[in-house]
Amino acid sequence: MDSLVWNHIFPYNYIPEPQEEAKSYITMQFQYKKVKNANIFKTGRITFYIVCHQSLVKTDYSSLRYDYVLSCIDEVINDTRGIAWLGKMEFDDMSDISLSGSKYVGIAVTYKNVEFL
Repeated sequence: MDSLVWNHIFPYNYIPEPQEEAKSYITMQFQYKKVKNANIFKTGRITFYIVCHQSLVKTDYSSLRYDYVLSCIDEVINDTRGIAWLGKMEFDDMSDISLSGSKYVGIAVTYKNVEFL
């Protein structure tokens, strides 16, 4: 997993320049908000950008690669043990994306925090 971070998974909103080698990427955008009656900030929303080269979208398992990656992310986000610094997150929005001028397509998926309101 460590080898994926900074190569295919970026903890900020970044899409590398198109590569000669077809790849898939996960990037993120964090939005924070202040917790009521406290002087602390928690993650209010996380948007995951999951993009794949068009040649990698189709899988041998009758699913789109970015949909499968989303199912893995959703499993981690909804793990009953939770991710302490995130708080309880719930699905909020999803839209298709394509990177203009390239052969990369995917989805943008947003989760919102429902614990620290």
